[in-house]
Amino acid sequence: MTAPRLSAAFHERILTKLSADDHERVLNLWVRVNDSGGSVGFARGTPAHEVRRAVERRAADLSDGMQTAAALESSDGDLLALAFLRREHNPLMSHVRVVEIVMVDPERRGQGLGRRIMALVHRVARDEGVELTVLDYRDGMGLADFYA
Repeated sequence: MTAPRLSAAFHERILTKLSADDHERVLNLWVRVNDSGGSVGFARGTPAHEVRRAVERRAADLSDGMQTAAALESSDGDLLALAFLRREHNPLMSHVRVVEIVMVDPERRGQGLGRRIMALVHRVARDEGVELTVLDYRDGMGLADFYA
C-alpha cells in the first residue's frame, strides 16, 4: 500500500502556545509516531496519559518562551509534522537552539514532510537570530539518513 500523496495545499505554523485543539492534535500525533516506532521519548505502546504529561510540559515551555514549535498542517487542519526548538537557560547561549522531538505523521512518510519540517525549523531558528542549532539522535535507527 502506498502512502497518500501530499496535497500541495498545506501550510506552516509557528507555535508559541498550544490551544486546546492544538494540544489534542499534538498528543494524537505524538502517540501515533511513538506507536509506529518513532524515537520520540517513549517506549512503543506508552499510554496516551503518559504522553499527555509531556505535551503539557511542552505547552508550558512554549507559554514561558523557552520553546518554539514548527508545524506543518494539511488544508483540512490535520497535523502532519512537528518539531520543537528549545532555548538554553544560560543567557550566554541565547544564540543556540536545540531541536527536539521531530515528528512526521506515520501515514504520510515518504512524501517529503521530513525535509519540509526541517527546512521550517531552519527558517524559524534563522528568524530568531540563532547562530547554532543542535540536533542529537540515537544511532542505528536510520535517523542519520532522515536528518541528512
